[in-house]
Parts: sequence; C-alpha cells; structure tokens
Amino acid sequence: MLRLHVIAVCVTYLHYSNAFIEQLVYKNQVPKCCSEGEALALDPNGNNPSLPYQCTFDVNRTSHILINETLSSFPWGLSERVSCIDNFIGEYPAERRVAMVNAETFEMNFLRLRQFSKCCPVDKAYDAMTHGCVLLENGTDTSLVEDILYDYLDKHLIYLNIGMSHCKSVLADYEVPSFDDILYQSDGSVTLENHNKNLNNYCIDKVFGGDTFIVRGCEDFSVCKKQENGTGVGCIAKCCDDGYYYKEGSKCRFDFSTGMNLFNDSKVISPYEPFAIVQGHNCTHYIVDVDWNYTLDRMGFLNLYLDDEIEQHPGIENQYCFEEVDIGATKGRRLFLCFKEDTNEAIKFQIYRIFLVFSCVFLILTLVGYICLPEMQNLHGKTLMCHCGSLLVAFIILAVLQFFPKHEGAYCKTMGYITMYTFHAAFMWSNVMCFDIWWTFGSMRVDGINQKKRERKRFLWYCLYSWTIPLVITLSAFTVQEFKSSLPESMEPLAPALGDFSCFFEESTNLVAFLVWFMLPIAIVCVCNTFFFVKTIMYCYKVKNEIEKMMDSNLSKNECNKILIADKERLRMVVRLLLVMGIPWMFEAISGACIPPDAGGPLEVVEIIFDSINVLQGFFIFCVFVLKMKFLKALKRRFTGKKRPHRIIRSNYSGVTASSYIDVTSPKLVNIST
Repeated sequence: MLRLHVIAVCVTYLHYSNAFIEQLVYKNQVPKCCSEGEALALDPNGNNPSLPYQCTFDVNRTSHILINETLSSFPWGLSERVSCIDNFIGEYPAERRVAMVNAETFEMNFLRLRQFSKCCPVDKAYDAMTHGCVLLENGTDTSLVEDILYDYLDKHLIYLNIGMSHCKSVLADYEVPSFDDILYQSDGSVTLENHNKNLNNYCIDKVFGGDTFIVRGCEDFSVCKKQENGTGVGCIAKCCDDGYYYKEGSKCRFDFSTGMNLFNDSKVISPYEPFAIVQGHNCTHYIVDVDWNYTLDRMGFLNLYLDDEIEQHPGIENQYCFEEVDIGATKGRRLFLCFKEDTNEAIKFQIYRIFLVFSCVFLILTLVGYICLPEMQNLHGKTLMCHCGSLLVAFIILAVLQFFPKHEGAYCKTMGYITMYTFHAAFMWSNVMCFDIWWTFGSMRVDGINQKKRERKRFLWYCLYSWTIPLVITLSAFTVQEFKSSLPESMEPLAPALGDFSCFFEESTNLVAFLVWFMLPIAIVCVCNTFFFVKTIMYCYKVKNEIEKMMDSNLSKNECNKILIADKERLRMVVRLLLVMGIPWMFEAISGACIPPDAGGPLEVVEIIFDSINVLQGFFIFCVFVLKMKFLKALKRRFTGKKRPHRIIRSNYSGVTASSYIDVTSPKLVNIST
C-alpha cells in the first residue's frame, strides 16, 4: 500500500534554502501515471466503468509533479499492480488536483500537498526583460529544477505550482544574486533583505542567461509609481493573467512564452526601465488600431492623443491593457481600451437590442401578412417572403448575441456562420427583387395563359441563385478558416476568425477577412441593385413621356390618367425599395468606417442614429410592403370573411406589387417602346 510521508522540519526561522525545500519534499515510492505533458482526466467515452479515467494532453500546465519515474503504459501498468500519482484535471482545465490511483482497487484518492511555486514551466527559465519564459536548450542554460530541485528527487516527489495566474493585483519582480539570498520563514513567506521585502504570495525561478534568481511577488497597488513623488515602479496593465495570452479568440490561452515585451516600440517612452504588471483585468475592451497615436510613459500611464485632447489612462485603474495576440493576421503585442461603460449596459447597446427585437416582430408580421393572403403569393410575394425570412434569422441571432454575449467555441462559430449565410441570402433575395422589377418593367406584356408557369420557373431559378451563392461564399470562408494554418503567410489575413474573438466578424482584428468575405459580396450586390433601380427609374420617366404624347392621340384622358397613376405607383415602389435595401447599409458603412467603437458625445449620437436605421430594416419593410390601404383592406376581408367585389383587372406587372393592386386596364400600354 502506497504511503506518502512528509519530512517535517520544525524550525521557527529558516535561513537556508535546503531547509525550506525539505519541507516540500514528499517521500514517494510510486511513479507518475502519465508521461510528461499529460495528466489524468475522466474518460469521455466511459469504455471501462472500473477505470473511468485516462491520460490526456495537459493543456494548462499550471502545476507539475516533479518525479523521477513515469509509467510507460497507463492504465495497463495497473494490471501489474503498480499504483501511481499524477495531476487530475476536472471539468474545467483550471480545476486541478493531485490524485493517487490505487493499483488494487483502481480507486482515485485526492491528496493535499504543499507546493513549491515556480514562475515558469519545468523546462523554461524567466526572462526579466520580456517578463516571459524562455525554453532552455541542451548544453546552454540550466533551469531551477536542474540547479536546485533535482538533488531532492531520489525516491521523493516535489509538487510544483507554475506561474502567478492567481494573483489579481500587481505582479512585481525582484532579482537576487543567489538562491540562498531568499530567506524562508516558518509561515511559508520569504524575505528579500536586499529589497527590504517580505512576500507571502510569490514564485521563484532562475533568470535566463545568467546565474541570478527572480522572485515574483503578488503585491498591492502601493508599489506602483505615483505621479506626485515618482517613487516605485511603473505599473502596466496586462489583459490576460500570467502565463496566458489571446490566441485564436477572445479567451485567454495558456502560453508562458509571451510575457510583456515592450522593446522596439517607439510608443513606449522607457522600454528598458523595470516595471510591474497589473493583473486581474476584467473590463469589456476592444482592440485599438495600430495607427492610433498614443504613448506609454515610465509610470505606466497611457497617453492617448485624440484630435483635440489628450486622454490619460493609469495602468492601475482598469482602463487599458496590453496583450500578445495571435488571431488570424493580427499578431504581436496590441493595445486594448476599456469601454467607458459595460457594453452590455451602454445605452447604445440597449437601444440596439430593443430595435433588433422590434425589427424581428415586424418581419414576422410581414411574413404572416403574406402567408394569410394567397393572392399576394405571386412571384414578387415569394421573393419578398424569402428576403424577410433570411433577414429574420440573421436578426434573431444578432439579438441573442446582444442579450447573451458570453458565447465561445463551436456553438459561437456556428452562430457566426449562420448569420453570415442568412445576411448574404437576404442580400441575394434583394438583388432578385431589384432584377425582377427591372426585368418586368423593361418587358411589359399582357398576361398570358402560361404566366403562372413562367413565374414558377423564374422563381426556381431565383431560389437556385439566392440560396446557392451564399452557401458557396460561406463554405469557402469556413474552409479557409479551418485550414488557415496551411495558408502562406501572405494569405493569413484572408482567414476569417468567426468564433474566435467574437461570434461574428471582429473588424479590428479581422478587417481583411471581413471586407473580403462579408462586405465585398454585399457591395457587389448593392452596386447591381443601384443599376437596376436607375434603369427602372429611367424607364418610368420614358413611360411618362410616352403617355404625355398619347394625351393628344385617340387615347382617352381617363385611360391616360389610369396609366399615369399606375406608373407613379411603380416609381414610388422603386424609390421605397431603394430606401429600404440600400440606404440603411450605406449608413452602416459610414458608421463602421468613421466612428471609433468607444465614441462619445455627438459622435456616439450619430453612431446610434446610423446603426439604428440599419437595425430597423424589418420595420421599414413592413411599412413599404404591408402598410398600404389595399393590402390592409385585403387583410380585413380575409379576417372578416367578406368577398372581394368582382371586377376584371388586368395586370401588366407581376413584380412590384400584387396584380390586384395596380389597375391598368388599357392594353395599349404594351405598345410603349422600351
């Protein structure tokens, strides 16, 4: 039976390093269960009920069992009655405990061991200049483990705590010439006499490229340099905790090699001066464009130079942070600024949420109106319903993301690509509507016996166009994102990052992909729509001129007036379509290109107005296509059961409005030349 015994050293004040380390050494007669880089975790498949855990890759190695022997084949080694010990990873990667697996019963028991706090992983040393960890190569530097701890590992175990991610205040560095200069107290704290410091929360490591050692202490904000007296060190905010950075998304990922490197940056006033790192950053922030004008001074104050003022952001007041970023084409250290208020509580985001829901309600009402009136389900009605349905799905997802912004992983990416597909589909259907207006206006003809058959065939072609092209664009973007690691470096900016930093496109980190995969297809559609609108308006004016000539012909004045009324109705419909399907996105483009994400004052008001116009598309569509006297009368007849008065009506257009709402009874209109 496995027995672990603590070697107790009862002293009140310890002056020697070996005395302190001996308190953390456990007599051990069992090996480590899993190989280096692995730890125990529950078996997700549950293939063996008697042994419900397995070895898995240890993503967040914030603790490490330092031991000489390792099982070569867990769990098969248990059949030889070999017990073992290892880290156990719970449901979340940060949930870590020391587990002992009993070889006789296969039971897992959890142990409470005191830890030796090491700043970097086992095979790395600390770089005091970059505040990061550097991998040691064979034959060069030696690590703290090799220099100090290996001497204690003969049939013993040392449990290492890696990094200072648990520190939620200021992480300050103190360099000492020798390991023996770290004086250990009986309560577990350390005293650094040459720095006049006593630290309760700390980590120790060897300095890379030298023989000195570093002690990193978790301290309060009093160590930060004050503007009044200039004492202390500069305190610079880091977005992620120690040992983490932004990789492939807005979630901090494990990696000790990044640190905080301020060198070779002209915006940093004193890059070689020592500084402390402020951790525990918890504001909602956005990434700043690289061309923004700012400086970082020796006290850790960020001076942001705007058009007519200078904003100063202290590092200790949770207003900015720096972080290493590896998101698509966005790489290297970047600056993040906090929103002046929580984005979920900011007035503009509250307005957007309300307007999105408002717009969705009116899109649903539009769809219900057309469903309730079979006579409206001609070619135009079907294309409008498809357009509203696509836009409704996109707006619903955006509303969900506004109300519940905390999404990540595959679910977040799925929502992002569905939003992308439905937006593109909505634009393709708007393109179909504009084309159908132009095509029908430009080829006016009397209804024939095959009119419905022709409309059905055209609608099938429209469906093929409007559903397939967005699918091709979306699948292409998804493929590029999935295989972006295989892309040449010059093409990496093309890779989308949906589901990484945000569920949809994040323009500040993924601008090129946003322009290529989202805005470029939309821009092409908008240009085509504008062409169709202009051509249709030109045709309408041509019809008007022809009708004015007819006023002097044999055509009665009453017939000419009817034709003019119908033509004006078509022209009004074209203008309305232009306002609904083109103008809102123009406002969105202006808002995104000209207004910064944390704008205040008049700019914020303009941003709210422009973005609200775009978000309210559902309401505008309802007003244009449903709030019409004849449509409302038809709905009234539908729900009251009254029959429509019998009259013969001829329609020359199946596209702009339903045939029963533009009455052009004179067949002479078909003789107008286009």
